[in-house]
Amino acid sequence: FDAKNQDHVDFVYHTTCIFADTFGLTKGGYPDEKEVLKLAATTETAEWTPKKENVDDPEGGGEQKGATMVSSDDYEEIENMRKEIQKLDVDKLVKLFPAEFEKDDDTNHHVDWITIASNLRGWTRNLKPSTKQHCRMIAGRIIAAIATATASITGLVFMEVYKQILAVENIDDYRWSTINLAVNTYVIELPCDPKCHRSGKMVTEEVQDDEVVEVKKILTCIPDKFTCYDFIDFKDGKDLKISEFIERFAKQEGGLKINFLSRKSNNKGVPMYQEINVAMYQNKKKFSERMLQRMKNPTQKKILQQSIDTANAMLEQATSYDNMTVFEAYTKAYGPLEDPNREFLVLDADVTPTDRELEDGEEIEIPAIKYYFR
Repeated sequence: FDAKNQDHVDFVYHTTCIFADTFGLTKGGYPDEKEVLKLAATTETAEWTPKKENVDDPEGGGEQKGATMVSSDDYEEIENMRKEIQKLDVDKLVKLFPAEFEKDDDTNHHVDWITIASNLRGWTRNLKPSTKQHCRMIAGRIIAAIATATASITGLVFMEVYKQILAVENIDDYRWSTINLAVNTYVIELPCDPKCHRSGKMVTEEVQDDEVVEVKKILTCIPDKFTCYDFIDFKDGKDLKISEFIERFAKQEGGLKINFLSRKSNNKGVPMYQEINVAMYQNKKKFSERMLQRMKNPTQKKILQQSIDTANAMLEQATSYDNMTVFEAYTKAYGPLEDPNREFLVLDADVTPTDRELEDGEEIEIPAIKYYFR
């Protein structure tokens, strides 16, 4: 905030006046601009820093991603917000006074605020500022849209939000809505059933050697027809070593051995655990060390040394897995939890059966694991 910048001053003042109207504080007139400016100049604000996020732009040549997956952090944040709202005593809330938008009243600060807010936003993008009259004309054109489509959609959305706040559990009490005001069509229906993961044979296309080939796969879902709302709950009351967790999970789930673990996301990405064939890397290391002593060619010696380094790295990784708990492996791979009070992790796992061999092209899918570490 720069008290010498008139745009900054206007934005703060007009915003203050609109809030004063909303809280019923303008019976004796609007606050004095100099007093508002004085308070604004002495108010400390945190310095804004942009978030470091990679945003894909399909129109700009980036790859378009699929539907965004709601993570366990999102679910927990929604639950915490719902609890906070349920604690509110509405009788103790300050009474609010709604105001109807009026573009032709120059005393209500409505068009003044729209003008300065638009110009400040335009300034961040190096756009030409607009006049008050120009903003008044545009605002007049969109009132009809706000009073019809926007109002209808907002009302329908918040009908569902109220159900969330009231913790309505029955999915049949929720609705999907589709409206088309041009032809006066309103369709309100029950949500469709979630996608089921089903066992069966399938044919997929994969790129191999720059050619698209058909690959036959056998998908075994355990249990069959599970959905994204199903979880495998693993509750032990404490954080286990990775090896202990894998052993107890196999006993709980009828012999399914975990060989890959990652956090629940759209793609598996960086693993927090993956099974390592220790015996294979030990033999590979011994063989490379023996050959290194015999070789005289510098290039071959370099290749063998790289092989030894790779084997050492994998053996060190295997040792670290033996010493880490599940929670430690999770935070090492993905960083600290957003909510330090969380009691569980949501994990994706690749598993193999211990009582039989997998068929050619067979894959096993299981629901996400809710691992309670407290």
